[in-house]
Amino acid sequence: MAAQDEFHHGLRFKRKLGDSIGAISVHDTNTVGMNLTAPDADNSLPRNEPFLLFKHDHEKRLKLGETGNAKRSLDRFFAGVASAAVLVNLYETGATTDKTLENAAGSEASLTGLYALVAAVSTFGIAPKILLTPGVTNYRVDNAANPVLATQSLIAKQLGAVHISGAPGTTDADAFAFRQDFDDERLILFEPFIKTAQGLASPEPFVAAIGVNTDVEVGYHASWGNKVVPGALGISRPIQHHMRHSDNRANYLLSHQINTFINQQGGWRTWGDYAATTNAARQFYCQTRVRDIINEALSRHIWQVVSDPLIADKVSTLLDRMNALLFDLVNEGKLLGGTAYFEGDRNSVNALEQGKITVNYKSFAPPPITQINVEYEDEPQYLDLLVADVLKQTQFKA
Repeated sequence: MAAQDEFHHGLRFKRKLGDSIGAISVHDTNTVGMNLTAPDADNSLPRNEPFLLFKHDHEKRLKLGETGNAKRSLDRFFAGVASAAVLVNLYETGATTDKTLENAAGSEASLTGLYALVAAVSTFGIAPKILLTPGVTNYRVDNAANPVLATQSLIAKQLGAVHISGAPGTTDADAFAFRQDFDDERLILFEPFIKTAQGLASPEPFVAAIGVNTDVEVGYHASWGNKVVPGALGISRPIQHHMRHSDNRANYLLSHQINTFINQQGGWRTWGDYAATTNAARQFYCQTRVRDIINEALSRHIWQVVSDPLIADKVSTLLDRMNALLFDLVNEGKLLGGTAYFEGDRNSVNALEQGKITVNYKSFAPPPITQINVEYEDEPQYLDLLVADVLKQTQFKA
């Protein structure tokens, strides 16, 4: 006799199948992953094993030592933010430049170098969304693409992150040649270097600080362009700029998707909103970030319905949750519009028999304002107002 048919005089309790998915929410958007070197760091700090570092962790920051770029890069970053978390990986410097580059890029098999930041997802439950390897990615190697930056591109795509690099900081031609090595919607290039009280500095930590601040103060849908650069005293070479004329060095760089810095009304600012890609549909990295963050939010939640019975209620609930997320993002100004939907012709009987289902969503993130056209014309009729005003003021004086 089947269990449900067994004689029973009394009560039975059965758990009702729930939605298996709660409200879909956005997780972390601005954790920074820094790949750094600190040859004389204290032995208590791990190598090629990421660790979390917060602005207030002064004792741990002192253990980084003075050599390498870890202490300087983190000091410049933390000086520009109110609070932030950094996933730090310390790679070993090599006896030669080639060996240092090899160590910085790291190995996927052994999770060293940049690949160590991937391990942070399982270790800390956090995927860094802004990646940088300061001072190592900003030059070409043997007239070819920088291998560390090439690896950083792969890691950024894997993590759904953007990544930052300085360009060579020398000439327009060098910056252009450097840019031509990459076509990457996640890569944010800046030229030239930053002048600080301690000398010239690679721009990555400054830009990362601006990114974190923008996420907190405006939102992850906003560009990091036209923001004050904390601690900047100048730049390493002149970048001519004019707000009303196009024929200048700043516009030349921006037209090749290389962001820069300008001195506008007494302060140094980031200038440009571009990713290093020729794909016009992916030219603004802030839109790419919104796509990534939506997809990560979905991946963190909708897996919960895997192995549930494939019934209409389950699909309807999934679409309701997806639409609720998109609705919230539209209300927050992070999307111009968005909707999730189910298409019957995309779900064949054969696929459904195998438990495979396809749901869709479409959305569009707001692009940054890159140009404002102001049109004007002279209107002589306004002279009538002058005449009326004069008559009004003189009619009692006659």
